[in-house]
Amino acid sequence: MMRRGISGWVVGAVVALAGCNSSGGGGGGGRGTAEPPWDAYCTVTFTENYKVVDVFDDVALTARAGETYLLGEFRTFGKKLTTTFFVLTDEGPVDLDLEATEGETPPWETNCTEGETRSYFGVYRETVVYKDEGLSEEVCTLPAGTIVESPTGGYSLASDLSFDESEPLIYLYDLAALGTEKCGGVTSGYVQADYAHLGGVTYDSLPIIRFEGPKE
Repeated sequence: MMRRGISGWVVGAVVALAGCNSSGGGGGGGRGTAEPPWDAYCTVTFTENYKVVDVFDDVALTARAGETYLLGEFRTFGKKLTTTFFVLTDEGPVDLDLEATEGETPPWETNCTEGETRSYFGVYRETVVYKDEGLSEEVCTLPAGTIVESPTGGYSLASDLSFDESEPLIYLYDLAALGTEKCGGVTSGYVQADYAHLGGVTYDSLPIIRFEGPKE
């Protein structure tokens, strides 16, 4: 079974759908927890064992007390706070959501506060950026572990939606500051995503992710 990541960033002018450990990527522990360099940013730490479900209410991850994961973003709707976090698997990042109602003490805590963070682009695995959707003209290669503060930017699916892992997933990125600083000033390009498996489910997994860090 395959499911797409569902985090709903609207950053700049691009709608971001969710987001390997090849070529020196990584930074995830054996269970996808946040390790250097990702643990230096906003994180979610579970205070007790907790079953995290996906949008279909299937258990995607059984987090253990004390485990820490990279925090993607906060979203508030009414009295409900949604916290997106990344499981940094060997295949690539998988994003999951946690929900808590105002006044509730959930079985997790974060080292950041909503509204008091900075946004970043991070390259999880070495990634080639292309000028065209057909991936025939390379623009630049972004090394794994590259992290740039970027208030704007995002990504959207450019290729057809497919549930066949043999079919490539192509995303169009608004690279914003990442492109300006690390891709020769090119701020828009196409990237091939990967597939990652978690809890018996296949997710699309982006090699470049957006996440939050604390304001200093």
